[in-house]
Amino acid sequence: MITGEFDIVGVYMHPLVVGAAIAIMITQLLTLLLSKLNLYRFVWHRGLFDTAMLIVVWGIITGYIAVAGNPMAFFRL
Repeated sequence: MITGEFDIVGVYMHPLVVGAAIAIMITQLLTLLLSKLNLYRFVWHRGLFDTAMLIVVWGIITGYIAVAGNPMAFFRL
């Protein structure tokens, strides 16, 4: 179960929203890496692939936060 909230400049954010923001940043880095290595040539539909990659990364981050039980646990890797 996900408990706790993040306090960002006085605005309380649900851990899923923070996880989504982190997932977007990680996905952007992976997209840049895949482009530089020219690995998108093996992908049929880049938009679908990028969306699926975002969902998988977000799921991994959310799963880690849920298992740890503490939203700040993700930052103690």
